[in-house]
Amino acid sequence: MKLAVYIAVFVSLLAFLTVFMEQARASETHWDRMTPEEADRELQDLQQLSFPKRIVAVSERFLGAAYRLDSLGEGRGEDADPTFRLDAFDCLTFVETVMAMAESNSLEDAKKTLQFIRYKQGRIGWRFRHHLTWGQWLVENIEARRVEISTRRIAGDAAKSSAKTYRTKCNYSEKWKSWCTRLGDMAPQGEVAFPIVGVSWAIKHAKEIPEGTLLFVVMQDRPWLPYRVKHVGMVVQRKGKPLFRHATKTHGKVKDVSLVGYLKTLLEFETWPVEGVLFATPLEQIDPHRVRRLYERKYPPIPLKPNQPR
Repeated sequence: MKLAVYIAVFVSLLAFLTVFMEQARASETHWDRMTPEEADRELQDLQQLSFPKRIVAVSERFLGAAYRLDSLGEGRGEDADPTFRLDAFDCLTFVETVMAMAESNSLEDAKKTLQFIRYKQGRIGWRFRHHLTWGQWLVENIEARRVEISTRRIAGDAAKSSAKTYRTKCNYSEKWKSWCTRLGDMAPQGEVAFPIVGVSWAIKHAKEIPEGTLLFVVMQDRPWLPYRVKHVGMVVQRKGKPLFRHATKTHGKVKDVSLVGYLKTLLEFETWPVEGVLFATPLEQIDPHRVRRLYERKYPPIPLKPNQPR
């Protein structure tokens, strides 16, 4: 009996020490604690990993970073938040920064790459930012071959198409009508549809979701609102245990939580129910500069009209 107790205590202590050592290592390699030279060397070392593992490794070095809503901006004007930072994120800026760093050999390259993930043609300006995850961010980054929708590949026949129709005359609730009007011809138009899968399916098959997959939480459509994606993070598989790594307002930081536990909370949403989740896979840019050239060739730079807001 005593032997069993000793073994249980030893196992518990070993688990505690393992977590402690992992946290200590993460603290030592946290991006915002590195000098630019150290960060560049770390990014170069990570290039030997496959892209999904690189996504996970880059994001791991952000664990514990602070949560801050709308943490990135244009560096000037009405949203003067920095265009790049390593210390604080909301759910989408966390994913964007991880993607940019995973395909970069240096912080300077990551800064440039982030512009193309966040802005149409990489042109920094409020009107050119991908404000809407469903109608802009996914559309533009799929077109640029930075992500691909992988819901059907992962979920098979369980996936179903879900659509959002963007109103041509900005006929939304008052707050969003003003926002849409300011966007002008940059506002999304018409129907945008993607495959999603039910939350219950994702709970049952959580261990089968590939590591590094982006998971978007999709709410039931509300025609008077231009958005429907409520949250995003990435799937991490640890010794048979699926985790959800995200910048979370609830915990106030970037944190790993049980994927199954998180998904179960989505089933409890009543005021605005969750319709399902969308899976997307970040794609490695073999020659990101070539991709940018091709993209700009298809979509020539947008000329600004006199006195037109940026």
